[in-house]
Amino acid sequence: MKKLALLIVVVTACAGVSAYGQMLNEGTMELDVFGSYDSKGAGGSQFQTGAGFGYFLIDNLEAAAAFYYYHDDYTDGYHPALGVQYNFNLVELGLGDSDLLRKTVPFVGGNIGWGIWNIDGADNIDAFVYGIEGGVKYFLATNVALSLSVDADWSSEELWYEKDGKMADSDVAVHWGLRYFF
Repeated sequence: MKKLALLIVVVTACAGVSAYGQMLNEGTMELDVFGSYDSKGAGGSQFQTGAGFGYFLIDNLEAAAAFYYYHDDYTDGYHPALGVQYNFNLVELGLGDSDLLRKTVPFVGGNIGWGIWNIDGADNIDAFVYGIEGGVKYFLATNVALSLSVDADWSSEELWYEKDGKMADSDVAVHWGLRYFF
């Protein structure tokens, strides 16, 4: 409950009294934090989190750098990455001009990076990691949005545990996030 109250205070402070809208224009910058938790994952309790910084090169197209952290009962992993993300402005696409369409922004993206995994009882594993994502941002204010995405990643080595205890070279996760635009 304390965490929810803190989140509400932070979002309110960031939002100020600004009107709803989207900041997807060239030159806009974005900070985001995201993560997920699965208490019954293949590797036991799985926790993923990350933070990123993005810059809109042109309207709706963002280049970003991010750092991911992965943890389960057997593994700690680090994954710096570079990526791109395209945001769909539903109003500009001619789907209407309702309040909901102005606040909702679907997006797709991709990333490449390097994974460094420390698996209990084994040497560190380094691997090339690449992925795709799709999701939606919901703007609480002009400069603050909540996000939900599905991320699929592949790697050049087996990094992730599967339900049968074997290792895999791919992973799919659902991430929740908070994004701040300036």
